[in-house]
Amino acid sequence: MGKKYQTDSKDAEPIWYLAQLRPNHGKIAERNLARQGYTAFLPMDRITKRRGSRFVEVEGPVFPGYIFVALDRPELGLRSVNATYGITKVVSFADKPAIVPSALIEGLQAQYSVEAENTSADEFTPGDEVRVQTGPFADFVATIHRVSQDRRIWVLIDWLQSKVKVEVKSKDVRPLPQTGSDQRAVR
Repeated sequence: MGKKYQTDSKDAEPIWYLAQLRPNHGKIAERNLARQGYTAFLPMDRITKRRGSRFVEVEGPVFPGYIFVALDRPELGLRSVNATYGITKVVSFADKPAIVPSALIEGLQAQYSVEAENTSADEFTPGDEVRVQTGPFADFVATIHRVSQDRRIWVLIDWLQSKVKVEVKSKDVRPLPQTGSDQRAVR
């Protein structure tokens, strides 16, 4: 089995790579990488699926078929990651492993960590845009209409060319990331 190789410098930041998984082997690969001493990140989220005539919530990967792996010294660890049970290969372009920016990983970890799921209704104000995470309106973008004193959230969803007001729990919506489109170009 391989092991995690440390650099001499304690300040060295690990380099993140993307590895392709065998079908339905996300948790297995994550466990096997941890056993070898690697840091792996498999972002999971609640997903609403339709089963028969009803909707059920299940936990599923944000990026099905892929896992992020951090390496301190990639020249010593990529072969070991490729040989890990559950992993098909490290994603490469022109025979060179693709590096995932650390800022992207930090953003994903902030969004899909346990703390991110404990979103309070106090964090939302009318007019905020959110993404509905669960229920029949999962993946819909909505606008916060009202936050009541008992912390219920009412959102407006575009549905069949009209606005529909729906009540949701604060844990079932996530704020949309700011794209910077609010900033106006000065010429």
